[in-house]
Amino acid sequence: MTLPLTMVFDSIEMKKIPVTIAGVEYTLQEAGSEAGAFYEDAMIASVTMKDNKPVSVSNVKKRDLDLLARCLFIEEKNDKGTKMRLVARSFVMALPRGVTEPMIEAIKEMSGIDISGEEMGNESDDTEDS
Repeated sequence: MTLPLTMVFDSIEMKKIPVTIAGVEYTLQEAGSEAGAFYEDAMIASVTMKDNKPVSVSNVKKRDLDLLARCLFIEEKNDKGTKMRLVARSFVMALPRGVTEPMIEAIKEMSGIDISGEEMGNESDDTEDS
């Protein structure tokens, strides 16, 4: 691999998608560095190895929901102006799968999160979830 001589980032603006849930407007934002690192660390931690080979993956869906909770914002207005804040994790956990799954896929696509190799995790019944 040859390193580039220069790097130019014309914008550090996060990709965003407006989302409406039950009439309330939210913003789905690509994963920042912290959220991406959390997701990748959780992915590694979820793999059980035996004889240097992966044998199972646990907590796949909870890992995805945690990623969503780190990327879904609501606009808060007060007398000082408006501010975007993350929604509560409990809010994300209470949403129906039909709502969360498309948002999770959108985050992964916007953020360039590599989901290859998760096939084994998708087959897991997540019995180790607590």
